[in-house]
Amino acid sequence: MPLIDSYILTDTGTRNQMEDRYNLSLSNKTGMILGGVYDGHGGPDVAENASRIIPKEVVMQARNGVNIKDAFKKAFRVASCEGKHLYVGSTALAFLIQGRTLIVANAGDCRMLLIDENHNTQLTTDHRVTNQDEFNRLIAAGATIKGNRVFYDEFGLNISRALGDLAMKKIGVTDEPDVGVFKLPERYILIAATDGLWGYLKNHQVSKIVKFDLSAEEIGRELIR
Repeated sequence: MPLIDSYILTDTGTRNQMEDRYNLSLSNKTGMILGGVYDGHGGPDVAENASRIIPKEVVMQARNGVNIKDAFKKAFRVASCEGKHLYVGSTALAFLIQGRTLIVANAGDCRMLLIDENHNTQLTTDHRVTNQDEFNRLIAAGATIKGNRVFYDEFGLNISRALGDLAMKKIGVTDEPDVGVFKLPERYILIAATDGLWGYLKNHQVSKIVKFDLSAEEIGRELIR
């Protein structure tokens, strides 16, 4: 089993409560790693549901023979509908690592960056209304877009995909993730984070901070300096 070094960092920033959630687990039996970050809005409920439901649902679906991409899509849908929240939601980035294979599912603007010894590669798409494909899909569904936000009545979001927010589904805000499968290099660093990081640092800035001779904790501390 490869050596795994991980570090999790959370901060409420200017908010009164932490609405974001995460999960990270390693199976000693299979060597499989399951993780995720979830950026809640309107409250923590949907993010909490996602962090609890998605890893269990992915494993269950996969054990039942469901294709892994479909397993992630089903898990996102189940977590999205839990609690039937009309105006509470969350972005979601969930991933699975087994051996040198990485599967990443993303809905919203959480982002995963892969850094190897020569390059940095963004593995996810930011689902915002500034993304032309997302903009076109929302308009086709009848959404109203003002500035960088999509509106349903007076309620607006600055993302185009989210779990929960069930009232927004009728105007094209979907909980279906993009799912990618990647081959990992022999030596790499993965960073999965909400816009609490990506809103302040660009990919190339992060890759300059990250050093392979630093521990995961040291990297995390450097990123928030």
